[in-house]
Amino acid sequence: LHYGTETYWGGVLPHSQRPGRIYREVSEIGATFKALGTSLDGYRPDADVTILFSMDSKWALEFFPPLHTSTGQPDRASYQQIFDAFYRGIVETGAQARIVHASQLGEDAAAFAAEHPVLVVPAFYVATDLQLAFLRDYAAAGGHLVVGIRSGYGDDEAR
Repeated sequence: LHYGTETYWGGVLPHSQRPGRIYREVSEIGATFKALGTSLDGYRPDADVTILFSMDSKWALEFFPPLHTSTGQPDRASYQQIFDAFYRGIVETGAQARIVHASQLGEDAAAFAAEHPVLVVPAFYVATDLQLAFLRDYAAAGGHLVVGIRSGYGDDEAR
């Protein structure tokens, strides 16, 4: 396959079906994980800042974009532009970021605040009343809440 996106398709075994470099490297990684056993169970990477990602808000802002392109046209990638600006700001300061989806907020805002002391919410346009109450309770529990533009504008139907 010599053209298009299929150029780089392959896998652990190449088209020849003979184990090669990738197979050996994946085997080594597998052996390393096997040697570690259960020692990494429950392991979570450190993160200084947590960023909330909302696919519903991303979709809604494709139709109601707050930003414009250089030609003056509505920027259908507005959500990603806003999200990326926050993410870039965090990473460029040397901080580590963890991304969570809106469905991962859970029910216990105080526990979430203890585990995620800084929560950035960029363009959370589509949010339920429960999610907004969670954010309020998160801040009340001592979490540092940073809210970006177009957050809390629409309900779960983007109205």
